[in-house]
Amino acid sequence: MVPSHLRRFSRVAVLGMALFATGALPACADTAAPAPVASTAGDFLAGKFAVSQGDPGVAAIYFGRALARRPTDSLLLRRAFQAALMSGSPEAARLARRLPDDQAAILLRVATDARAGAWPRAEAAARTLPRDGQAGLLRPVLLAWARQGEGQTDAALATLAPLLAEPHAPGFYLLHAALIADLGGHTAEAATLYRRAAGALGPGDLRTSLIIGSFDYRHGRRPAALRRLDALGQAVPEFSIALPALAGTLAQRPVSSAAAGMAEAFLGLGATLQTADRPESALAMLRLALAARPGFAPPLLLSAELLSDQDHLRQALALLAGVALNDPLDPVATLEAADLLHRLGQPQKALRRLDRLQRLFPHSALPFGAAGDILRDTHKLQAAIAAYTRALANAAPPTRRDWVLLYNRGIAYDEAGDWPRAEADFHHALHLSPDQPLVLNYLGYSWADRGVHLPEAQRMIETAARARPDSAAITDSLGWVLLRRHDIARAVTVEQRAAELAPDDPTINAHLGDVYWAAGRKLEARYQWERALTLGLEPSAAAKLRVRLRHDRASARQPAARTKAGTKSAAAKPATDVPATRLR
Repeated sequence: MVPSHLRRFSRVAVLGMALFATGALPACADTAAPAPVASTAGDFLAGKFAVSQGDPGVAAIYFGRALARRPTDSLLLRRAFQAALMSGSPEAARLARRLPDDQAAILLRVATDARAGAWPRAEAAARTLPRDGQAGLLRPVLLAWARQGEGQTDAALATLAPLLAEPHAPGFYLLHAALIADLGGHTAEAATLYRRAAGALGPGDLRTSLIIGSFDYRHGRRPAALRRLDALGQAVPEFSIALPALAGTLAQRPVSSAAAGMAEAFLGLGATLQTADRPESALAMLRLALAARPGFAPPLLLSAELLSDQDHLRQALALLAGVALNDPLDPVATLEAADLLHRLGQPQKALRRLDRLQRLFPHSALPFGAAGDILRDTHKLQAAIAAYTRALANAAPPTRRDWVLLYNRGIAYDEAGDWPRAEADFHHALHLSPDQPLVLNYLGYSWADRGVHLPEAQRMIETAARARPDSAAITDSLGWVLLRRHDIARAVTVEQRAAELAPDDPTINAHLGDVYWAAGRKLEARYQWERALTLGLEPSAAAKLRVRLRHDRASARQPAARTKAGTKSAAAKPATDVPATRLR
């Protein structure tokens, strides 16, 4: 399947267009009760430490204990509230009532009141929001949805009307006005607003495609609705597995209540914040979406992605468990959960998840490719090859996006000792997608390692290096091919750059020793080899290097054996930027 680093296709662009969090979903971590602390100060410090470690669930418990001892302490109240928000604790809603002037608490009250159908309270709270900043962006939409919740469609549309008067009104407001008109039965007005929103938002994301596609489908334009979804599947292949089920929902309104409309607003801003690389604010806003609409799959998936990117894998996995089995996006959640389980060192559990998908979707390439990744990472090479082959058969005829299946199967063939088949797969991958740096690097290094096609190998690796100038692995590969072509001075410069990019990579340090030795810088070479040993080479590679250091200069002149990855010796696993499916 798609390598994990490539799998960051950004669900932001797919799932939706933060401030604050929500207590409307299960806590995102498997949080065991922390050890009791004997003092308020101790609990406070323990809570701060938990926050610094990215564990708001534990922080919420410690801050809550401290607050129980000192219930009037405003600092403890805010800290306890913030941690409860970010952990998804139900306690956040209760604490929010004690913070009447806190924007986070106000937004949480709006969301929870909306979910409860308490529209006058929700509207009153929304009116207290500022008119600037992130809350200011949401304020008119929340007010409009609160009025729609009270059955006042005309008043809701009037709230947004000043924002829609300009010819180039923001797509965010146009879309929500269209949703309100649609829900209120103002079909002609909804059609105009959807058309304007589609123009402002461009091709759109999954939510936009579903929302506008549903309106088209419900009003006799079914081919246009299906084309919109199909285009999304072409742009983001990982969602193709969910498209049939998503298409089956087009006859229903994707936003069937005012509370769900608010959830869309929170989702949109959360996705925008994620795009802007503000993960904490984004995660909080996505939780707010879940406060208004519990179990809403898009914010669950986006939240899991954010946590995964921060290496909070168990918290991400717990959030994915909140996606219902009958939700159209459950297959996407299962693919991501399998990846997380593998990263957590539980490949068999991951494979069981994928086996379920393979049975449910026997003609999809996605679950078979993902299984191939795990099987190859666990050195079950023949099974991995079979999985990739099935994935390619399901993808037939392969398109540009399928280069990665050929690339991964090529690696599996190579590691299994079948270079001719591996080479054929790499050539096929480059035929589909000629400029892929990972394929260029792997094939170029493989040729250099075999002493064949050296000029072409150098051109390939240089092309890969231009595409990824900060890749230590590719830079290291370039140093290797230069060494093979006896361009010693440049090889030294390039390997030094690789060591700067990954100073603690034992294999790159060993390779820097190789080029120093070739350049006659014997003392520096021995220093680099000794350093490589201290950095944790695998035992067999370390043993070879120790022999090398003990032997005479003649044996030491032989460069260290390497694999095609460009970052590892024949016996050493890579530490960075490996051409594997789980690069992050």
